[in-house]
Amino acid sequence: MLLKRWSETFAEMLGNFQHNPERAHLLLSSLEEMTGYFREAVRRAAVTPGDGLLRALVIGKVDGDSLTEDEIVTNAILTMVGGQETTTNLIGNGLLTLIRHPGELTRLRADPALVPQAVEELLRYESPSQHTARVATEDTTIRDTPVRRGQAVIAVMGAANRDPGQFPDPDRLDLARSSNRHLAFGWAAHFCFGAGLARVEGQVAFTELLRRFLACAPSPAPSSGGRTWACAASANCG
Repeated sequence: MLLKRWSETFAEMLGNFQHNPERAHLLLSSLEEMTGYFREAVRRAAVTPGDGLLRALVIGKVDGDSLTEDEIVTNAILTMVGGQETTTNLIGNGLLTLIRHPGELTRLRADPALVPQAVEELLRYESPSQHTARVATEDTTIRDTPVRRGQAVIAVMGAANRDPGQFPDPDRLDLARSSNRHLAFGWAAHFCFGAGLARVEGQVAFTELLRRFLACAPSPAPSSGGRTWACAASANCG
């Protein structure tokens, strides 16, 4: 529960536009707690032989170069948040998207082999993280707009994933879309550290959801006045 609480607080400023200055102190507090927790874990991993991600990051070397403690802590925090927030959002957003597109849901049920392509399309269509921020390391120009060294730039991945120059008919959900070079995981040097795991988790989750549930539909939520979702289990649910 502690890791989940940290992840939820961290996600308030990671990949969405719903920044709330009144909660900034909670974010700073969570960051301090997370950093201390993982720094201690990294130091234990450094002196304790065995398997595991932290141990691998501690002892790993590329061309004689190894990660610093700060780099390992940062990657551990991002991996934890990604596993508990962005991958969770992929599954939740994806299921809601399929419910809103019954034709594509029927298509996927009829051909479960489409699941890997479907996960990529769901990542593109409703990206779990909508934006990311970068700081320019040198003066440059982006589409005739000058960006000076040290300036922050917000890259809106959700918009890039609906770019008609890259994706034909971008506002249409197509679970069999080919050449789906989306930016849901970022790109190049900033490509998501846990992308491979997230893809596998998404494929497993949607395969099991299709197997276990016959249908899902909105139902009233009297206590809040909003909506919940009800799913009917299939006969082979187990």
